[in-house]
Amino acid sequence: PYKCNKRLVISLNPLPHSGSTTNNEASCNICNRKLTEPDLYRYCSISCKVKAVLSKLDDSVPPFISIQTPPPPPPLPPSQEKQEETPEPQKLRERKRKGIPHRAPFF
Repeated sequence: PYKCNKRLVISLNPLPHSGSTTNNEASCNICNRKLTEPDLYRYCSISCKVKAVLSKLDDSVPPFISIQTPPPPPPLPPSQEKQEETPEPQKLRERKRKGIPHRAPFF
């Protein structure tokens, strides 16, 4: 992450390297890019984090990215099913909203 216009920005792909890192500076775990806030972040971009997650082969650690489908809704009682099947007809307007346009009177 880096700051642009006083806002924190997280890039999708790693940005070009901005110089070499020294031993005492924190860097991204994947591409070794310098991190502006090493106390908060370990990766410089989302793609570096995805690479790190995919490279882990240990299944004992829960995955960072999980896709779960929501459970199906419980079946409705027969009385509620009939009510949902017959929607109320939409009420049409009795008259138009706007009539014939009239010019302003001349003084």
